[in-house]
Amino acid sequence: MFDSISAEPIHTPVYTPPFRITVRGEEGRVRIVLSGELDLHTAPELELAVADAYRGERSELELDLRDVRFIDSTGIRALLVSADEAEARGVSLQIVPSTSPHVTSVFELTCMLEALPWSDRSLD
Repeated sequence: MFDSISAEPIHTPVYTPPFRITVRGEEGRVRIVLSGELDLHTAPELELAVADAYRGERSELELDLRDVRFIDSTGIRALLVSADEAEARGVSLQIVPSTSPHVTSVFELTCMLEALPWSDRSLD
């Protein structure tokens, strides 16, 4: 015969790697610096930061992805929505690419290198 099976669900803690957003505002310009993983769990934070940036009188928005180590489709969607919103508001958006080969390959495979407004300048 079988032993009784517990109906209690097993709860396994989910590891969430560190993710950080730093917002730097200047006259007419906002720079949002991201580090960590931009995914299903963290993309809403980016969307909120971008929405806050659009509330002010900003003519330029920069998203710095240099320290992003992973991105999924939710993160890509957040970037596309940010780009669409910038265009609708007449805001100049520039995205500084990640230094991670993994993130770069995701952008290549999804044709985002042509679809998003990438910055080619070096930042301090």
